[in-house]
Amino acid sequence: MKFNFPAVTFVRENTAAAQFQHVHSECHEVAFELLENRVTAADLEMMDLLHSSESYFRIRMAEMGPEYLRVLMDTVMQKNLTRGYYGECRCACMVVPGFGFVPEMGCPVHDGEE
Repeated sequence: MKFNFPAVTFVRENTAAAQFQHVHSECHEVAFELLENRVTAADLEMMDLLHSSESYFRIRMAEMGPEYLRVLMDTVMQKNLTRGYYGECRCACMVVPGFGFVPEMGCPVHDGEE
């Protein structure tokens, strides 16, 4: 799995359950900022939430191996593709195990996406 942020020290110290509690606290911080109509502050907290979520998955990857995360990601992408969450596409776009979402060349909805 490709991560956006560097690993934090908590990855070596926290259990997955403890890291999930941190993810949950970040959700509360986002909600607070949005309720106060501080959108930029909420955006920063959302980025913190993403970082904290990545830390959770780093912990799980250490426990289960990288293939486990690839299978999770592929499963979620396939489920969301089936539900139409990636747009109303009638092409041969698909989720390829180990590679993720692969748009069909020329697809009017997805061509050109990474």
